Amino acid sequence: MSAARDCLRDAFDDLDEGEFKLFKTKLSERKTEPRIRRGKIASADKLDTVEELARTFTEKVAVQVAIEIFQSMNRPGLAGELKEFYEKEYGASAGGGGAAGESNGGMCHVVEGRHFIDYHRTALIERVSNVEAILDRLLDKRVLTQEQYEDIASESTNFKKMRKLMNGAIKSGGTKAENELYTILEEIQHYLMEDLKQKQN
Repeated sequence: MSAARDCLRDAFDDLDEGEFKLFKTKLSERKTEPRIRRGKIASADKLDTVEELARTFTEKVAVQVAIEIFQSMNRPGLAGELKEFYEKEYGASAGGGGAAGESNGGMCHVVEGRHFIDYHRTALIERVSNVEAILDRLLDKRVLTQEQYEDIASESTNFKKMRKLMNGAIKSGGTKAENELYTILEEIQHYLMEDLKQKQN
């Protein structure tokens, strides 16, 4: 068994049956792709769950997903142990927040078990300006195809552009797309992002 699988198995061993059941529930309720359906892990034991995580996400991202869920379960000790392993194993910071994803080698913020971008979806659609610059960067990062870029850019207002972006490429792109958008918004719409962070506290 690999180091990542061993680390995940050890973390699960620290959970009692109720906590392990909660972990699997939260795992199946994640909205970002790829997803693990409830039926696939409902009767899975701890070892089988480790294997399903690794198969679905890759080992690296599986560790990030577990960190995210442990944080939402208020198990900071387990989340911290996995973060320490992640940073040693992959040579990158696991960040302070939690959603799984490989963008920038770390993780973006999670709010109440959801990715920041998903949690603030409506506010972002309504308030983001300078959408063209955001689209340019998403195209550079290959989150958008040229066809998607042109389709979104053809909309008449920022509101319509953001709604099409969020409901299309960002939703279908999963956590990686959300992480890229988060990073871009931090750069281009920093004050908006700070305002949204303040409102969630």
